[in-house]
Amino acid sequence: MADSSTRFTVKANLLAMLASAPADHPMFGELEEGTLRMPRKAHHDARKLTWPKKLAAIAGEVINAPPSTNDCWYVPASKLDGYHETKISATGSTGKYRTHRMLRALYDPTAWTIVNDRKIEDHALHRCGRGKASAKGEPACINPHHICFADSAVNQDTKGCKYGAAFLCPHNPRCIWVDPATGRFKPCRNDPTKTQCSCDHKCSLISSVISVTILDYQSVSPRAFPPGSSVRPRRRSRYERFRRQHGFPWD
Repeated sequence: MADSSTRFTVKANLLAMLASAPADHPMFGELEEGTLRMPRKAHHDARKLTWPKKLAAIAGEVINAPPSTNDCWYVPASKLDGYHETKISATGSTGKYRTHRMLRALYDPTAWTIVNDRKIEDHALHRCGRGKASAKGEPACINPHHICFADSAVNQDTKGCKYGAAFLCPHNPRCIWVDPATGRFKPCRNDPTKTQCSCDHKCSLISSVISVTILDYQSVSPRAFPPGSSVRPRRRSRYERFRRQHGFPWD
């Protein structure tokens, strides 16, 4: 059994991001209305908002105890549009940020300008497809490891990725597949070298998420097909014919 002292926690991971960020970055400093900035170190006055205090609060809202950075970090949505928000100022609405964007800026400080300037043309693409809570009460993912910034067209194309597995996915970086209920990462489905499941994470359920009946294989990058795979791009093959010819691995 692994030592509990080395067990992954969201809080520890967030604090590690904080420790690795450049000390002179503009995200660190005294609070300023309309700017994503907080003191980097904890303060003796517990009432003072700092990065460590805010990150601990965010980690405390995660409801699914993820075991790694691969998994979704689920939180309840805090506003009507389905996204979780974080407030870093005592007054006004300009101190509110979507939590996943704020954490991405901490994980990748080069994204700070996008987040701080609220550039709406730069969409925070959730590679796991779980960034927004649903009307049914399903939670939202705030894991910054699952996020990259992209334009609207790319963001839309990746939603509900129709390819169903990493070995077929043409997106760069590739989409991420998790168990919707738990947020747990599916190892085989996310491995670009595997065409069938060989683990205990129910990756074989992939056939249930492929809803298209025609796959345009001309649009799939050849890199999506691992060396030695029996699956090869075919010109606008019908899915059923493709399955019969090659023996679809999740049947």
